[in-house]
Amino acid sequence: MKLRFFLFSLVFFIANVSFCAITTKKNIILDFGGVLFFTDKKASFKNLGAFTLARYVIRERVNPLHVDFYVRKKLFFILNQIGMLHPLTKENPYQPVYDEHGIELPLIMNAWLSGNITCSYVRLLVNKEIDQHPEWFSSTAEKKIIQNTINMIFTPSLFAGSRSLSPYGIAFIKRCKKEGHKVYALSNWDSESFIVLQQMYPDFFSLFDGIIISGRIHSNKPDHAIYHALMQQYNLIADTCWLIDDQKENIAAAQQLGMHGILYQHSFAHVIKNIRLMYAQSREREKNLIPTGMSKTTTKSSTTIIMEGENIPRIDPRDANPLPAQV
Repeated sequence: MKLRFFLFSLVFFIANVSFCAITTKKNIILDFGGVLFFTDKKASFKNLGAFTLARYVIRERVNPLHVDFYVRKKLFFILNQIGMLHPLTKENPYQPVYDEHGIELPLIMNAWLSGNITCSYVRLLVNKEIDQHPEWFSSTAEKKIIQNTINMIFTPSLFAGSRSLSPYGIAFIKRCKKEGHKVYALSNWDSESFIVLQQMYPDFFSLFDGIIISGRIHSNKPDHAIYHALMQQYNLIADTCWLIDDQKENIAAAQQLGMHGILYQHSFAHVIKNIRLMYAQSREREKNLIPTGMSKTTTKSSTTIIMEGENIPRIDPRDANPLPAQV
């Protein structure tokens, strides 16, 4: 009897050690736009033109502090109008994709981010339709600001140049690497401007153990296909993956596939706090389940993913975006 109990205890111990060995190493998955990259207002205003912006604000009587809202609203309207004139869903059905405010992106942007149409095609198509439909605009100033916006977003060098890299994001990634976790990127980003971005920040991109962007695999978040592509290409197990994203829809999709999700809200210190909280909750769930005879492996344990957050500022300065950020 004692021998049987000893053998049972030994098997249970080995099983739990093996489980801990599998789940100790975590895979931190980060979004780019809205988490690691933000709009550089100075570069954006330069591309849009100071005089053009001034004319637009005066002519349209908009609040200068909310120019991004009005430009975004008109931009989406124009792109949706063009999308109805040139249907893009006949051969390629698209799952809805959202911006950082939860607003569905126009199909043209959806197709562009998924790599099914090029930047040059979008510029050609949009500028052609804009010239043929002056009724879409209330003034020449509004038309000009939209044309400049289109040119900046869909010109790879201009768009990449209008992005700024978060130093807080770099600190967070280095902290993760220091603690032995692997770091990946999963982002909706067009492949043309992404090439330029990689050339601008080679040291930053070398920190990642793997990168998946929508423009290269023809699938956007929150479509499950892009999450599967990440896990398959890098042999990741869903329960060991933590997605940090600024959009609830993307987090929800990750959780549906068995991943853990943390919503980014202006601060990596807040992200770390949530990770530690989820870890504590999962440990408490395990503790409560053990007396019932249930296995620890039936819970989504966070195990050793605890980060203290040294050298990571408590607040990230997130400037208002005058343009739609990548999602």
